[in-house]
Amino acid sequence: MKKILKRILITGLIIFIICLIIFAGYLVNRYLIPRVEMQVSAAANKEETVEENIITDNTYKSKDLQIEITKVETGEGDDKVTYFVADVKLQNPDRIERAFAKDEVGTNIVEKMSSLVEKNKAILAINGDYYSFRKDGIIIGNSEIYRNVPSREGLAIYKDGTMQIYDETKTSAEQLIEDGVKSTFSFGPVLVRDHKIDADYTNFAVDGDNLIRVNIAERNPRTGIGYYEKGHYCFVVVDGRNKGYSRGVTLNEFAEIFENLGCDFAYNLDGGSSTTMYFMGNKVDISSVPGNGEREISDILYIY
Repeated sequence: MKKILKRILITGLIIFIICLIIFAGYLVNRYLIPRVEMQVSAAANKEETVEENIITDNTYKSKDLQIEITKVETGEGDDKVTYFVADVKLQNPDRIERAFAKDEVGTNIVEKMSSLVEKNKAILAINGDYYSFRKDGIIIGNSEIYRNVPSREGLAIYKDGTMQIYDETKTSAEQLIEDGVKSTFSFGPVLVRDHKIDADYTNFAVDGDNLIRVNIAERNPRTGIGYYEKGHYCFVVVDGRNKGYSRGVTLNEFAEIFENLGCDFAYNLDGGSSTTMYFMGNKVDISSVPGNGEREISDILYIY
């Protein structure tokens, strides 16, 4: 009897180890190994005559572009929050773009944001939706379809400079292109709709094809975009995980920031260690990555 029990235990242990190896292999294959699906089309011409531009540490003014970045600090001590609001007004809608790491689209394809900023001559940039961590969503860039797997509410940027929140499950990438969409982002949630906070986000969890749904509603660094009217936006990044400087904000608090800014609507992008803003080649915020380092990301939203 003891020999039989021992054999059963050994067999069970061997099966467990095999299953563990298979699972580890799946995780490496799914979340670490890059898989290129498409090459990215060339972006628009980014040359501009700079002689007429007025540039300071936190402003940029030219004949068709105005950017003003404001640093906001609230609270004290361990409750202190620090965030940056970039108010953007542009007359040429071509100047708002999306760029992808290594000029490729796929899964687990990443690059440092500083490199993406330099390559794309970005005047202002924030991190995007980290699309490459997922396999779903509608992903469009430079009016090219890179992924067409409807899943959630997304953000659409049109060729005329307007933005809209839309339900991916009620349309298609082809229809969006036909309607004049230039770029899309698929993350969320929608924070503000019709000038009001859209929901209670206390229990909001990341959706998609991940094995485990992760609640992202607690205090974290945040990145988001707000929309006022055609050609007028605000990019907001909130620093976090740094006591005495900035604790980060909950999703509910992040929505309040955009509501107080008076946005028509606002959309949440990837946050946490991805949260970053660059202006004129310089990092604006203080990263939650140790040593104010950079997390490699899959994409950026930028103004050139």
